[in-house]
Amino acid sequence: MDKNQTILVVDDEAAIREYICENLEVRGYQTIQAGSGMEAMAHFQQASVDLVLLDIMMPHMDGFETCQRIRNRSDVPIIMLTALEDEQDKVRALDLGADDFLSKPFGINELLARFRAIFRRAVREDAAPDQNQILTFKGLSLNLQTRSVSLDGKQIKLTKKEYQLLEFMVQNLGKTKSHQEILLGVWGEKASTQPEYLRVYMGRLRNRIEPDPSHPRYLISEYGAGYRFGELEF
Repeated sequence: MDKNQTILVVDDEAAIREYICENLEVRGYQTIQAGSGMEAMAHFQQASVDLVLLDIMMPHMDGFETCQRIRNRSDVPIIMLTALEDEQDKVRALDLGADDFLSKPFGINELLARFRAIFRRAVREDAAPDQNQILTFKGLSLNLQTRSVSLDGKQIKLTKKEYQLLEFMVQNLGKTKSHQEILLGVWGEKASTQPEYLRVYMGRLRNRIEPDPSHPRYLISEYGAGYRFGELEF
């Protein structure tokens, strides 16, 4: 673990912030506390932050709006904290760009495990791809070196997680991958029982790249089995 990693902890309950920060600091993390969404944005603009731990239920500016504002500025990982087990809240936060969820109450070991999983994925993403080829299929092009995507020559802007999902499917082209295999491959072990992650992102990705999302030709559903990506042309 990099002892220079800085975590922005955002929660309107001071006792929760202090508990989290104390436990993170003794393990070598740097922490910044914010008691509101506005305070979080002020810190985020002034400091270099490696991960945001963000409560949903806050007055004035809630976690959803704060998440959206942060995501409009940065791809920094965001873990949402929620006391509710409402699937719609999770779907909404994923749509706004959150990377993961943690339900209150939680143990510090589970929190640290989420951190490790996110930072491991970040290291893999920063590593140079082994291939530098451009893969194409029926007008869709994926550059594995620049991590860019285009459709019929027009650049398509994807979020980091949308690109990860597309790359995972492309790397398994022609193979039907189960929901759990995709969740493990893209989000990690903690998300393997969170099917809403995949449902939300698959729908968003289809809306980005499919000429007709209701009749996909790239991201194909194999009902009862999972999804597959159509075979590519090199």
